[in-house]
Amino acid sequence: MRNLEDWAEVGKLVDSGVQIHFATENVDLKTVAGRLSADIQAVVAAHYSRNLQEEVKKGLYKLREKPFLSTGHPFQERYHSGTTFCSKWYQANRKK
Repeated sequence: MRNLEDWAEVGKLVDSGVQIHFATENVDLKTVAGRLSADIQAVVAAHYSRNLQEEVKKGLYKLREKPFLSTGHPFQERYHSGTTFCSKWYQANRKK
């Protein structure tokens, strides 16, 4: 779980006696050591989510700083290096 609020709710359910089993993790939430292990995993997952969000923002800001080409599309240079897409299309479709 990447949301610590949801993880707190899971903790409340376990404290009230509800048995919870995870499909991908073998964690025993009935023991103190199992709870500690699960808490650490939840905190690391929350950190991963926040870090990923920050890295995506940095990438978008870098992309925004790149100059636009003739069509105004920032991804154009990646797919059409050399000449612009518009000039290639025009050359291929102009009337002869």
